[in-house]
Formats: sequence, structure tokens, C-alpha cells
Amino acid sequence: MGLMISSLLGGCGGGGSSSSDTVSESGSGSVSGPGQQNPAPTVNSGVYTTSFVHSSGSNKALTLVINSDASNSTEGRFYGWQFNSPEASGEQPDIFSGTISGLGSPTASVLSLKEFSTFKDTLKDGAATFTTPTQGKLKVDVTQSGNTIQWSDAVGVTLDTTNSLVGTWTGNLYFPEAVAPFTVSITFNSNLSFTDIQFGGTCRTSNGSSVSSSVTGMYNLSMDLANATGCVLRNDYRKPGSLSGVAYVTASPVLGKKRLQLVAVTSEGRGFSFRADR
Repeated sequence: MGLMISSLLGGCGGGGSSSSDTVSESGSGSVSGPGQQNPAPTVNSGVYTTSFVHSSGSNKALTLVINSDASNSTEGRFYGWQFNSPEASGEQPDIFSGTISGLGSPTASVLSLKEFSTFKDTLKDGAATFTTPTQGKLKVDVTQSGNTIQWSDAVGVTLDTTNSLVGTWTGNLYFPEAVAPFTVSITFNSNLSFTDIQFGGTCRTSNGSSVSSSVTGMYNLSMDLANATGCVLRNDYRKPGSLSGVAYVTASPVLGKKRLQLVAVTSEGRGFSFRADR
């Protein structure tokens, strides 16, 4: 199993040095004259991180990704990973996804939010509203079945800007009802693509490709998913036959290392994620 990405990645970086975990602001403004106020901060594309106490009483660690369709687009895709904290607990993540609108404004929203549990292989529907109550911090209110979950004080993280994406990454692949050691091999050439990924016994992707996102240092992923008996993501031809997602590198919480993050979901919101430190 491997991920083969081809591209000259020198221009694919994120918001700064890979050796720093300095946060990036989600909005900024300036005073242009006496008596004038700073404009309200806006919800912008990027990668954010926060933690919160779940209604169950357990601590959760979150990664939130906002990826606009184009540099000047007010719409895009939202992805989120929800792990137990500390991460070493080994529990599989919940994956959030949906179309986000209102980027570049003080408030953005996801009207059809999907939450997929890779641990239980269950899918929940909901909605989310994004605001920036203070400069550089993101607040998200998630509503599911009349219940509200609030993610607050999410701060932007710096994406890697160097060729460090290239090489071999060994980490964990999280997919429905299982987690498995997985190795990703990345190279660069004239195109950005990756080889088939096989997991869960019979699940297999093909025709993997990726292009640079409007967010520097982030890549849009797409791949086909074969219909196969026993594949938890597509054991019925009527289920979606493709996945899309994002991949990027940031500074790892492990001192001196970098982290590769990857997620891919179907139009239903079901999918898998990969995380590795190197």
C-alpha cells in the first residue's frame, strides 16, 4: 500500500517554516484614519486546531480545514478530524465534511454537515456556523438533532512550504471500524498523482490525482473507489464511487518532526484519513 505523489513541491508550501508551529491569523484589519475602526475579522481558508470537552465528559482534539474553491471564492469545502486527547489514546477519529459558504465574511456556514465515525461506521447529519469572535481565532457552533456542540478558540496553524512532503511516511490509516499501520511514499515529477490504496481487505482506490489548492501548502485529492464485496465504503454499486479530500504537512506536536495529514470522503461523507509523523 502506498501513496505516490508526483510534483515539484517547491511551490506548494503553507504559511511558513516547517520547523515552527506559529499560528496564522484567520482575519486581519487596519485603521486607515483617525476615528475609524478595524473591520470585523473574517472566516478564511486555512487549517485550524483546538480542543474541547465533549458532552460525554471526555477531552477531544480537533483539526479543522477550510479549503476555498478558488482564491477569491466565497465557497469551498470543510473537513474536520476529532480525536480523543491525548492523541496517543489510539481511538479512531470522527471525520466531518461539507460544503462551506460565506468565506471572506464575518460568518460562514455548512448547511449539510456530515459526521462519520470511523470507529462505529456510523454517519450523522448536522449543520455548522463559523464566526471569528476575536482576531485570529475561529468559533464553530455545530447542531445535530437539536443538540449544539461548540468548538471555540481554534487557531490557524502554519503549513509546510518545503519539499519535506517528499519521502516515506509511516503512520496510521483510519478507516471504518479499523486502524492499521500504513506507509505512504511520495515522489515528485511533472504531475501530482498517487498509486492505488488498498485497505479493509477489499477496498481499493484507483486513478488518484491531486492539484494545488488555493491555500498554499494544501492539495486537493480525488480518486475512484471500486465496488467490492466486503468493502465497508462501497459494498454496493449504488454507493458513491469516488472520494475527494485534502492533504498537507504541518509541524508535528512531536518536537523536531513534521506531520502529514490526509483525508478523503465520498459524497455521503464516509471515508478514511491518514496521519504520520516523521
